[in-house]
Amino acid sequence: MNSKSRISLVMTLMLSLLLIPAAQLDLYAQAQAPAAYVDLDAVQLDQLVAPIALDPDSLVAQILTASTYPDQVAAADTWLNQNMGLPPDQRAAGANNMSWDPAVKGLTEFPSVLDNLAKNTAWASQLGNAYYNQPGDVMNAVQAMRLQAQESKVLVTTTQQRVVVDAGVIEIVPVNPVVICVPTLALLCCPLRPVSCGLPALPSIREFRLVSMPASGGVSARGRRRGAEAPCSSITAPTFRTA
Repeated sequence: MNSKSRISLVMTLMLSLLLIPAAQLDLYAQAQAPAAYVDLDAVQLDQLVAPIALDPDSLVAQILTASTYPDQVAAADTWLNQNMGLPPDQRAAGANNMSWDPAVKGLTEFPSVLDNLAKNTAWASQLGNAYYNQPGDVMNAVQAMRLQAQESKVLVTTTQQRVVVDAGVIEIVPVNPVVICVPTLALLCCPLRPVSCGLPALPSIREFRLVSMPASGGVSARGRRRGAEAPCSSITAPTFRTA
């Protein structure tokens, strides 16, 4: 083999060695590509939104938006657990200084709501993906759950909230605009499975008294547990893990 042939062979080998890592990276990228979103049907969406469907409208909007930022929800929950000892106003100011979406910041003052999103990542991720890809269908599912609860006489106006029907849309509005009451569900079922639940009792209602969150225009809250005033709807919902 002459010198020119040897040089050509060496260059060919060097080029092959350079191409192998590139090919490996391309295969890795293909392997890591996220699966395409598949639309959920009405039954699946009903089950997905069931845990939040009876929350007040303003809180539902915050939860749906926050669920599209799973990493921020996890970070906010960790931060909140480390700062629960702070006075509410200081905690709100601290959250406001973070780079999170305003909806995530607002949920730092609803500790149980934020904790459910952070601990139940599979459900929260499905909720966020559904809201991002099927926003209209998700809101229709919320309305379907509320209609079921209303027809069962378990979603009614109370001393804490008003149930208003406006042009066929069921709205849940706090009686006192600075107090948000969040129902705590007694019976929860597996996510995305068409199973029937009974009529669970509402053992307690968490009440959050709102204060202004500085600068962002969001809200913060102080919560305390109160006795039940109304039963909860018959729904199908994910099983939440406890800490």
